[in-house]
Amino acid sequence: MNLTVSGPGGSASEVKTDYITATGPSHPDLVIMQIATNGNELFAHEPNTINATVRNNGTAAAGPFTVRIDAEGAVYETLVPGLDPGAQLEVQATDTTLRTAGDLVTITATADPQLAVAESDETNNALSITKTVVNNGYKGKRWTDGDDLDTVATFEGRVGLAYSTGDSIYRAAGWTVATTNWTTSDLPLPGAATILHARLYQGYTYDQTPGGSPVWTLQFNGQEVTPVATYTDRKGYGSYNNPSGLLVYNVTGLFEETGNTLTVTPGAGNNNGLYGSLLVVVYDDESEPVRKIAINEECDMLYAGAARFASDEEATAYAPFGGAVTSGLEEASVLSILFSANEAGKSAFIFKGQDYGDFSSGYLAGPQVTLKEFDVTDEVTSGENTAQFRSVAVGASGDNMVAAGAIFVTEYTEAPPVAAFSASPTTGTTPLQVQFTDQSTGTVSEWAWESRPERGVWAQFSTAPNPSYTFADAATYDIRLTVRGPGGESIEEKAAYISVLPPGGLRADFSANPTSGVAPLSVGFTDQSTGTVTLRTWDFNNDGRWDSISRNPTYRYWNPGVYTVRLGVSGPEGSDGMTKQNYITVTTPPKPPVARFTQDTRFGPAPLTVRFTDLSTGSPESYLWTFGDGQSSTDPSPVHTYQAPGLYRLTLRVENEGGSSTASGFVYVIRNIRPY
Repeated sequence: MNLTVSGPGGSASEVKTDYITATGPSHPDLVIMQIATNGNELFAHEPNTINATVRNNGTAAAGPFTVRIDAEGAVYETLVPGLDPGAQLEVQATDTTLRTAGDLVTITATADPQLAVAESDETNNALSITKTVVNNGYKGKRWTDGDDLDTVATFEGRVGLAYSTGDSIYRAAGWTVATTNWTTSDLPLPGAATILHARLYQGYTYDQTPGGSPVWTLQFNGQEVTPVATYTDRKGYGSYNNPSGLLVYNVTGLFEETGNTLTVTPGAGNNNGLYGSLLVVVYDDESEPVRKIAINEECDMLYAGAARFASDEEATAYAPFGGAVTSGLEEASVLSILFSANEAGKSAFIFKGQDYGDFSSGYLAGPQVTLKEFDVTDEVTSGENTAQFRSVAVGASGDNMVAAGAIFVTEYTEAPPVAAFSASPTTGTTPLQVQFTDQSTGTVSEWAWESRPERGVWAQFSTAPNPSYTFADAATYDIRLTVRGPGGESIEEKAAYISVLPPGGLRADFSANPTSGVAPLSVGFTDQSTGTVTLRTWDFNNDGRWDSISRNPTYRYWNPGVYTVRLGVSGPEGSDGMTKQNYITVTTPPKPPVARFTQDTRFGPAPLTVRFTDLSTGSPESYLWTFGDGQSSTDPSPVHTYQAPGLYRLTLRVENEGGSSTASGFVYVIRNIRPY
């Protein structure tokens, strides 16, 4: 302020600075200070928590207002009853939108979007951040767009399973050469066993190798081998985001029953921890019961706990097994294969919803590999059965483990054999020598052949599989074959099957071809009667009416069923008849098959060996694989090697009497470029 006064004596002034203070009305000022998401991440395929911090930087209290959180169009609003000057609070919203890894999401938080509060500054009410959606690798791969532990190979028959980690150990980062030996005591096999498949599993952890995958050379019994399958998983976000993985090698052709040696040599820059090595052998041997073995593989990191934003249900890997049959099922088990599953009570094996407890008792401290078998006989159902590997949070966390494989073994009661036989000739004059042929199915260890003349008693004439026997007396004989095997016994009896005639005389006999098939079935009949025949009467369905008087007629059976056939003959020497009970079997045509298959790899360097596994349904009778390189195969599940680089389209055609079906796939073979 400046005051100037004047008078007769002159004038004077006084200036006072900052003398008068004028204040306006007080106002609040709402500001969004920060936006935070769960673990500073947005996770794929699940709801995400978003927190926004709002502060009143003004000089007056703010009345009721809302905070709006907008996550890429998903809007959530929270009412705040008021906020004093200098105070702040955190508002939380759960974004229920399920997103995919790689999505960019802009999140904007706005204080008082309805302008309910008069503020000193309305331009600073909003804050935005942009986040990239990530997978949470501590969850099972069903939550991260990955694969289950899927079936890669199946074996059926009198097969057995052997597995061992030998003398392998875990080796921390910086390991040099890793050598593992397997002795005959590690993998005990029957002396006459045939090796069907030998599969080597080599796991690793916390890989920091430049390029993102291990660099090593693997030799099995002195021969370098390359993986037939590679699996990997990683945390997917934040710190310590380094992958674990599993490399699988087919060493069938190199396996030695007297002992085996593995050498893994790291290359330049290799930087990872190396788990112990696991060798799995499937063999065939007549001493084994009938089994089906399905091998499933993947690499799925699991680690439950709130700090990792993974619930028990989410930290679960799945291993589905298809095609189970419960008829005759004796035992069923699952061999679980994991890395680092060692904490008691912090994991669970679940089969068909039944919890079988944790994996810790199967943990091998040396190789840090976990191998545990679970008896699941009581839970198996026909069709698909699914096993679950789960990390279970107790306190702050569950077991930090990696699910790598599951082997489902079903064992069946030996089915009894089914007796069947034929003979030639079935009619003739004395002495009549007849050759009998066993046509039984199943496993047979004993045979008993018996004959019985009309109004006679049974008498055994041989215990050989395919005997020859001479009938000296003229008569009509019933024949009975009893076969026995591990599953029990079976009997087939043919009434009036062998007709032995005295020299000369009239005797009816006939044969047919075919005697079984699908409707409509055309059957040719051949008269084999002896003597002078002037009249023949054929009854093809045992209804008492003549169907033909031809010597060698053909008859078509239109409807499914089992038919009895009779031939009557007459001539100067009299008459005779031959009836063959249940002689013709006509079945319903089967449904056409549906072609399906899997392959253990689709991509790799030349030469590339691919194992194909038939999964066709509908009982195919024939297979035709065309591999796209000019080669083909009629095996149900062939192994084929592509020699040259290229993109190959392959097809599987399956066929039965009901029709055919085709499935296709591809293999991409690249040029084998070796590093300098």
